[in-house]
Amino acid sequence: MEGRQTRGRRRIPINRIQNQEDLCATFSKHRFSLYKKASKLCTLCGVAIGIIMSSPTNVPYSFFHPNMDTVVERYMNPNQPQDAYTRALESTTRSRIEALNKSIDEILDEKQQLKEQSERLDEIDRTRQKGWWETPIESLNKEQVKEWIKWFQAFKAQVESRIEQLQNGASTSAPNPSPFLPPPPLNPSTSGGSTNHLGTPDYSFTEEDEEDGPTHKGLRGN
Repeated sequence: MEGRQTRGRRRIPINRIQNQEDLCATFSKHRFSLYKKASKLCTLCGVAIGIIMSSPTNVPYSFFHPNMDTVVERYMNPNQPQDAYTRALESTTRSRIEALNKSIDEILDEKQQLKEQSERLDEIDRTRQKGWWETPIESLNKEQVKEWIKWFQAFKAQVESRIEQLQNGASTSAPNPSPFLPPPPLNPSTSGGSTNHLGTPDYSFTEEDEEDGPTHKGLRGN
């Protein structure tokens, strides 16, 4: 079977960009790329470098290391030895750049650690067992919605009953408090609300319940 035929490597002609917006965007992109390469060259080789350019809209830009005076002086007088001030200035600038590069490396390392930690937490969140309160409402069918309505009504009644007891002088540490009503099951195949759990009330929802409204039935279990 013959492989897929391609045109292979082709030389892309380099011509002036005619579209003004594309021209400015390309200049900005390559200007920062040029600065980055120049900065890397200064750091790796300890050289003095100077770049002067003018944008397509005649805005001047420059890049000098360690500074413009030092670069120009070296260019104009390449054989003249540096004076003490220039050497001290270059040493200070080089030390500052090394400190900044070290800070950048530390920040990048911390960023990578945070990224890895975030990925681990995302994986834990994807694989953990979700709580009933995290179940999307859209995933519930009609019967489950009725069960949840009945559960919220019963739970609301239980809270109101406890508030009334406290207002009437009941102790905050009652010896036999009403148990917390467990929520209805989330299994889509479940029909109705009757379960065999200990102390779990009947959540079955009937036509009569829809007409009569909330009921306090089963607040303390079956």
